[in-house]
Amino acid sequence: MKDQVYIIGHKNPDTDSIVSAIAYAALKKAMGIDAVAARLGGVNSESEYLLKRFGFDEPLNMFSAKTILKELDLDKPYLVSKELTIKEALELMLKDTAHRSIYVADSERHLEGIVAIDDLTALWTFDDQKLKEMVASATLDSIVKTLDAEVILDGRYFSDGTIDFFPNYESKINKHSIVIVGNTPEIQRRCLDEKIALLVIVGESWVDDHTLKKAKDKNIPIIATRLSPLAVSQLIYQAPIVGTIMTPKEKIMSFSTRDTVDEAQARMSSSHFSSHPVLNHTGQIVGSLGRHHLLDYDKKRFILVDHNEMSQSINDIEYGEVVEVVDHHRFGGLETSGPINITTMQVGATCTIIALKYKENNITIPKDMAGLLLGGILADTLAFKSPTTTDLDYAIAKDLERISGVMAEELYEGLVESGESLLDKRNIEIVYNDFKEFDISGLKVGISQTTCKSADEFKQVKDKMVIYLSELCMMNKYDILVVMFTMASGSGSYFLCDGLKKETFLKAMTGIIDEDGYAPEVVSRKKQVLPRIVEVLERKER
Repeated sequence: MKDQVYIIGHKNPDTDSIVSAIAYAALKKAMGIDAVAARLGGVNSESEYLLKRFGFDEPLNMFSAKTILKELDLDKPYLVSKELTIKEALELMLKDTAHRSIYVADSERHLEGIVAIDDLTALWTFDDQKLKEMVASATLDSIVKTLDAEVILDGRYFSDGTIDFFPNYESKINKHSIVIVGNTPEIQRRCLDEKIALLVIVGESWVDDHTLKKAKDKNIPIIATRLSPLAVSQLIYQAPIVGTIMTPKEKIMSFSTRDTVDEAQARMSSSHFSSHPVLNHTGQIVGSLGRHHLLDYDKKRFILVDHNEMSQSINDIEYGEVVEVVDHHRFGGLETSGPINITTMQVGATCTIIALKYKENNITIPKDMAGLLLGGILADTLAFKSPTTTDLDYAIAKDLERISGVMAEELYEGLVESGESLLDKRNIEIVYNDFKEFDISGLKVGISQTTCKSADEFKQVKDKMVIYLSELCMMNKYDILVVMFTMASGSGSYFLCDGLKKETFLKAMTGIIDEDGYAPEVVSRKKQVLPRIVEVLERKER
């Protein structure tokens, strides 16, 4: 993720926003940059039409700028079976001192427990009773493995964890104990008579027939090791399996790949473990998270297209890094941690600027991409009827017509026909499919724009929308909430407004909106509505 950059439009994206992200990401890729086109919400019917017609996939849908654990370069987890001996676990961790913990998992990588280096070295501080309980949990196989021993005679093994070291003829020998002896047949047989659990012979693997028969009759196993007496006396306590000393999963702080870095930082601050398992959606261990991952990680990088205000951008943008802006709107409170590249122009569509950038970088616009960009310009300028349209929009559109082989008039007809009727949309879709929020003089202002096919269509949804806007203002505390129902023909827009300061909007539009709520030739939120509201509010402050 280090060099990757997300190219993303505004919330509730319109066609210009979707197309700009796709086209600019393609340009960046052609320049050798790892760019990903992204969006902040659903794709409207106009955008769907263009994407399908020219063969493009929808951009990645994103929700937050926060980095999640899945996106970090996590350490490879050390996974072991709970049958691993303590000796084997110590050897594994001493071989790679960077890993201070190992994870105990089943055959399908599901977490069962964790063993830290402190858990292993704590053996030397255990009291006699604790050591006895530990050794009692060891299996015959784990003892054989730990002592690098040879099984002379198999038998029934059951120990209470007591260890008798090199008894003599007079020593007390405990029942069910593990007895470590040299190759002295008489002492070996005396031990067997005491119904011990296991006879461990140190030095030689030879056992006389009489001793062997006695052990067989009593079903007591015998093993032999060539390790020194000192080594055996130390290693025998490392024979238990890690399943007996691990911290069980119920007491482990584990993380999901979907957890954010800041969530992990808050939780890890209270943990004594240096690393923690990261699990995927099926509960499998996929990585190991250490504190160093959270202190030094690469934030997500963003290029903002068709917007620049934080209220319109991706959630938690402060956790990411904005590296560039390409836009054709007013600038409103953008703050960055360092200098960035900004391209802003007074044109009718961000797609016009993106098409220019292809030319500036001497990169040919592919035929299908030219058609897509042409559609983006037409959608945002209402086929050049919007007052935001400039001569440059016309010129770029003509060039895109030539490259794509698609006529603007025919393409716009397709866009209009693809648009859903307001009667088929839910209230929330009408308001939020193309919605922008602004902070103007401390007031929360929301302006929505939707396409309306006829005056009759507007009249059929008007009553329910008036009620819905009132509810939205109460829930979301909008001071001014405006919905523009712009005619597909580009002839003008119907308006509905609510909010505690709605008189500000009505004052701003005095003489423009008639008694039916219709404003002829008003089709641009950016140029014909927002500036009027700003002017009235700023006039009040003076």
